[in-house]
Amino acid sequence: MCRAEAQGLADAEFLAKLAERACADVSYTPGHLWLHDGNAYHKALGLPRHEKEVRFTLQGHGVWDGDHWQLFW
Repeated sequence: MCRAEAQGLADAEFLAKLAERACADVSYTPGHLWLHDGNAYHKALGLPRHEKEVRFTLQGHGVWDGDHWQLFW
């Protein structure tokens, strides 16, 4: 579901429509960046971790500025 399809829906209807949609898992690869167009609903899933290991997820936004990326965290 894209954002345009969700506009104007009541919360319950929106959640029901999201639940009807197929999900896709995108594997996490250490050291890689995952990009998308920003129009799809998404979430980060928990990752397995080892004792004494600390991990966190950053969600940022980027804008292509002709010859380089402007990144915002």
